[in-house]
Amino acid sequence: DPTDDLNADSIILTGSNSTFSAGGDLKWLKQLRENTIHVNADIMYDFYTSFLCIRELPVPVIAVMDGNAIGAGACLAIAVDMRIMSSTA
Repeated sequence: DPTDDLNADSIILTGSNSTFSAGGDLKWLKQLRENTIHVNADIMYDFYTSFLCIRELPVPVIAVMDGNAIGAGACLAIAVDMRIMSSTA
């Protein structure tokens, strides 16, 4: 279990400048148009599972948000245990 070595009381996620998370890479998403819907469903499942597993961490995960959370970034913001936002977020 990767969390066996976790030596933290909490995890704090922040963004950069005035953006918490701009979401997925639009160039990558555009390339997915060539795939079948079933292939894309598998890709998206793996993509979201790769970071939404934070829900399983044994410590609180806090998002400190001073800006936008778009697309997958919004999913990440919703997945954390607590969100702290500035008045301009």
